[in-house]
Amino acid sequence: MARDLDRSRIRHVPLDKATALPTDGHWDVYADRWWCVDPEKGLLFYGKAPQCNSNEGIARKIQAKAYPDAELRFIERVYLRHDCGDYV
Repeated sequence: MARDLDRSRIRHVPLDKATALPTDGHWDVYADRWWCVDPEKGLLFYGKAPQCNSNEGIARKIQAKAYPDAELRFIERVYLRHDCGDYV
């Protein structure tokens, strides 16, 4: 990534919440992805953009350049609450 990231836009979702099977509502499901993960805070997002990729090589480049302190983990299923307002 050629540009510097605005670190104030980075947010986290706890891993235990993101991998728990939802019981109600609308959810986005990310299947078989390589995720940038802060071991203490959880999955990394830049704004609303999840920092993951289905291609391990691409995910490793993102992690190395933008999040060198994060770990890269393959996660089979991540469930994130869907905000219908994003599409209105």
